[in-house]
Amino acid sequence: MIKRIKIISLIIAISFSSCSKTSTPKEYLHQSRISFDEYKKDVRILEELTLARLDSIRDYRNEKGVYSAKSVKVIIDTIFYESSSNKIVYLCIKKIKNKYATIQDSENKEGIEYDGECYIGKKDITNNTFIILKNLKYSTSTPGIDGYHYALKALRLMYFREMNYIDKKYNINDTRFWDSIIWQEID
Repeated sequence: MIKRIKIISLIIAISFSSCSKTSTPKEYLHQSRISFDEYKKDVRILEELTLARLDSIRDYRNEKGVYSAKSVKVIIDTIFYESSSNKIVYLCIKKIKNKYATIQDSENKEGIEYDGECYIGKKDITNNTFIILKNLKYSTSTPGIDGYHYALKALRLMYFREMNYIDKKYNINDTRFWDSIIWQEID
């Protein structure tokens, strides 16, 4: 049990140290309380759900004759939970095969690019299901097989620092985010 608590504490520390470059005032820093096993299970479910969502959007666009890239993998970086309303927000990096990525970078023979996005949704705790409500406005994209770390760094910068500087927006690690205009736009 003590070993498990140490592991959970380490994960939380790593998560927040990666977010340490934040413009969120200390008194508003969000702190999620969730077990490591539940977090791992949620990551897996959200990766599958997000990939399925992206595939359905791509299939819809292809019916209209528009080329769209194929998502190969979805990597969930960070999930924040708001327990009283079952809201969640998460950062996700998509590994994509895009034939146009080879044009931008001739060394990128596989046509790999990484796109980072932030999603908001809800978690039904009783049956452990999720609903993705929408992806937020700002995203990042970078071509190249080594672009993952750049896309992740840019995404974290955007949602842990820069949202604070945009009118009526809060960083996703800010407790005020859960009552912000972003959620009101959905209701």
